[in-house]
Amino acid sequence: MRRGVWGMLEPGCGAGSNSNGRRSALSSGIINHVNVVTQDLEGMATFFTENFGFTAGAAKDLEGAWVAELTGYPGARARYIPLTPTGAGPDATRIELLAYLHPTTPPPPDSNPDLDQPGYRHIGFVVEDNEASYQKLKDEWRFFSAPVLVAEMRLKTVYFVGPEEIVIQLLQPLSG
Repeated sequence: MRRGVWGMLEPGCGAGSNSNGRRSALSSGIINHVNVVTQDLEGMATFFTENFGFTAGAAKDLEGAWVAELTGYPGARARYIPLTPTGAGPDATRIELLAYLHPTTPPPPDSNPDLDQPGYRHIGFVVEDNEASYQKLKDEWRFFSAPVLVAEMRLKTVYFVGPEEIVIQLLQPLSG
């Protein structure tokens, strides 16, 4: 299956292959997880479970020399909750929520996120009905616009700012 412009699968190219159908030297092409650092671990978990059908795993404390070495923060300690798509197998892409206990994370900025800056920008979710999703979420979250039809990519899409300024993209593939 080939991944289109927005990362959705299209016929013709297997996971882990580049646009020429050849295997990548660095990766299988499978995304293992997306990590989101948060100040409100339970609130963020609720956001993803109630709105996007994820199931929260058991919370776990991460601490010890390996955490400090891996993060580069002496004495680093964090609390972690894994989120997996409900009904998915153990190899499904998950969201890892992480709240640092030491050092603590700074408060999020009050301004809109800068989408043109390097680094994490957004998480994209495929939805069945973008307009219905928009209607459900628009009173609680800050949307950039109403859903936009992108005919040349055969999809309807929209961005919004969720908890702690994380940017979410909703993508509805269109048939034909």
